[in-house]
Amino acid sequence: MVEKVTHITDFDEEYTTLAEGITIELDDSANLSANNEVRSDFAPDGVDKAFLRVIVDNRDFEYEIKHNGTKITKEGTNIAIEHTETLKFYDEATQELAYKPIVSKDPYVYTFIGAQPKNENGKLLVPTFDGKTVRFPESVVASIEVTYKYSADRWGLTSQYSGDILVVAIQDRNGEIAKDTEDVTFTAEAGETQEYTLVVKDFCDDAEIAGATVYLNGALVGTTGNDGTIFLGELFIGQEYFLRVTKTGYINSDEDTLLNDSFIPES
Repeated sequence: MVEKVTHITDFDEEYTTLAEGITIELDDSANLSANNEVRSDFAPDGVDKAFLRVIVDNRDFEYEIKHNGTKITKEGTNIAIEHTETLKFYDEATQELAYKPIVSKDPYVYTFIGAQPKNENGKLLVPTFDGKTVRFPESVVASIEVTYKYSADRWGLTSQYSGDILVVAIQDRNGEIAKDTEDVTFTAEAGETQEYTLVVKDFCDDAEIAGATVYLNGALVGTTGNDGTIFLGELFIGQEYFLRVTKTGYINSDEDTLLNDSFIPES
């Protein structure tokens, strides 16, 4: 299965959901591992990464990721994730699990919450499992806790702008379109910031260079003024930033031998 990533600014009616079978959501386990806490807000510095997971029921078809953030990268494929959920049967025989379990010899572990249901002859009723479907032989009133593993792909999203970043997972199954969306919040409140101004100088004579084009973490900031300065904005303390400076007649900063292509703001 091949994935395609597209950066866009608008989402229109062509993405109306016609089918189910794909899910995108924040990956709490990955965010916990990376940040020592489960987070829902991230710093808009182009470095702080929000991890998401994409769960696809049918992997015979490729899916596409669309987003309006700064960058999204594939961090892992077919990761096995253990999940526990409670299913409640209210005078019904079937329920659906949230995710499609990984096929194995014994993919499900379940326990009853409360009494195990019986039929009219007093025989205990046992559920059967078929993919996402959990089925009793007849309608019951019961609750069961089910633990199983499902497969997901992991993605990492960054942004250099504050606000809610929309990420869309879309799968075209021969004309049947499935999609799901997730909003990821990037806010300056997620980290301590400080204003920074860059001064671009000639290495040989220390003269300020006007009209130099400056990129920060791959995004265009602008060009330096007559005094060789440019305002970089509110940067996050402790985060590493990467600079690239270009100007006709000079070697690009990321191609020279000077070790000044990155820095970490300090308080």
